[in-house]
Amino acid sequence: MHALAILLAIVAPTFAYQVTGPSGSKGWTNVGPQPVTWQRVDTDPTNFTIVLTDTNRAELSEDQVLVAQQDGVATNTVNCNPPSAGWPLGKTFRINLVKSTEDQSTIYAQSSEFQIAVPNATVSGSLTTPLATTPIAVPTTPLATTPSSTTATGGSNAPPDPNSAAAIKASTGLMAILGAAAFFAA
Repeated sequence: MHALAILLAIVAPTFAYQVTGPSGSKGWTNVGPQPVTWQRVDTDPTNFTIVLTDTNRAELSEDQVLVAQQDGVATNTVNCNPPSAGWPLGKTFRINLVKSTEDQSTIYAQSSEFQIAVPNATVSGSLTTPLATTPIAVPTTPLATTPSSTTATGGSNAPPDPNSAAAIKASTGLMAILGAAAFFAA
């Protein structure tokens, strides 16, 4: 009987809740809700509370309850909203799945240490390299146009409509020249 109890004590933890994310290889960013994932077996309790903890109290002064009484049966993942002060930054965080907000010392599972970091920067904004190092001459005279036929209003040589094909072609050509100048200047 005593041997059976020892065997169950050794085997039981392998069949309990297991936090599969976050992990040391896949941490969180400090932006928006963050996912917690787990695995369970039928003998595990149906509910638990998700707590963010850190042994480095400079990073997190006290444990933070992220989700109270999470249903562990209906799903195996939940997105946790940040604490009221936002996600702290650091490298030694853990997620604990505990019995309840009142009983956080009964830990069903604990994640490996993971990092909460600023997300990778993405390139955005405008080009800061000068487009041209030499002035480009832009003609000051109007572009030549083909005289238009008489319109219904009686005009015969009216200036071209700024939305006409000739105006668009001219602005496209100017953009091509500026783009080429920027390319060769760089």
